Amino acid sequence: MKSTDNYLPAAALALAILIAGAGAATAQHSDVLVADVGGQVALGAASDIGGATQAFDLDALVFEGVLLGGGLLPPAVAKDFEGDEPGFFALDGTAGAADLAALGASALPGSAGASISLTPFTLGGGAGELLYWDGQGAVAFEPAPAGTTFSFTPAVNFGMTGPAGGLDAHPIFQLDNGAAGKPADGVYAIAPSIAVDGLTPSDPIYLVYLVDALIVSEADAEEVEEALEAVEEGLAAEALFSGKDFAFYEEAVEFVEAAVVPEPSAWGLACLVGVALAALAARRRATVV
Repeated sequence: MKSTDNYLPAAALALAILIAGAGAATAQHSDVLVADVGGQVALGAASDIGGATQAFDLDALVFEGVLLGGGLLPPAVAKDFEGDEPGFFALDGTAGAADLAALGASALPGSAGASISLTPFTLGGGAGELLYWDGQGAVAFEPAPAGTTFSFTPAVNFGMTGPAGGLDAHPIFQLDNGAAGKPADGVYAIAPSIAVDGLTPSDPIYLVYLVDALIVSEADAEEVEEALEAVEEGLAAEALFSGKDFAFYEEAVEFVEAAVVPEPSAWGLACLVGVALAALAARRRATVV
C-alpha cells in the first residue's frame, strides 16, 4: 500500500506557514518597503538594508517609533516633537530584480515623487486621523487632545525615485500642540497612506509613536528602545529610562496589532487541521493493513 508518511508533515508545515504568515504582519523596527503590485503602491517592511540579515516583505502593517522632544529641524520650522523613523525604501528595478520577483512586485516608476498623507481610522472606540493613549490603565485610544496636530515635512514629494525606481527617503514626522508647552506624554497612532506618481495610493499602514518630554535626543531614544526590546523579548519586566517605566508602550503596540492585523482565517485553519487529521487517520489505517 502507498505510504502516507509524508502527508502529515506536509499538512503540519502548511498549518505552520499559515500561522506564521499572520505573525509576519506584527510591529516592525524597520523601514517601510514601497513597491508596485498591480499598479497600486504596496507597503511592507525593509529590515537591515544592506546588512547580513537583510529581509523584505509586503505583510507588515504596524511600525514603531519614538519622537524626540529636542526637535530635528531648524527652529523656524521645528515642532514640539519630531522624528525621522521609519524611513521609506524601494528596491531598484535592476539591482533588486530578484527580491522584487520573490515578492511578486515590480519596481516603482522611475523619477516619480513619493508623498505621504494621513487617513482616518479607528482603534477600539477611538476614531480620527490622530489617536492618543496616555499610558494609564487599560489601553484605550481616543482622539488626540484638542489642538494637537501631526504633520510631515515634506508631505508632498518627500522623496523622488531613481531612474530604476529605487528610493531611500526619511520625511520628518512632527507632533505639535500649536501653543505654549508640549503635547501630552503618551502614545500616538496614525494611519498614513503613501502615493507615488503614476500609481494608485497605498492602503494605510499604522505608525505607533512613543512621546515623552524625557526623550529629547537620539541617544535617549536608543536607550528607551533597548529597554523596550528587553521587555518585548521577555528579558525584563520594566523598560526604565530616567526613572520612568515605558513598558506601557509595548501594551499599546500589541493593542494596535490585535486591532489591525488579520488573524489566520478560521476556515483556512480548520481545513488544514482537517487535512492533518485525515492524513493521520490514513497513516494509521496503512499501518494496520
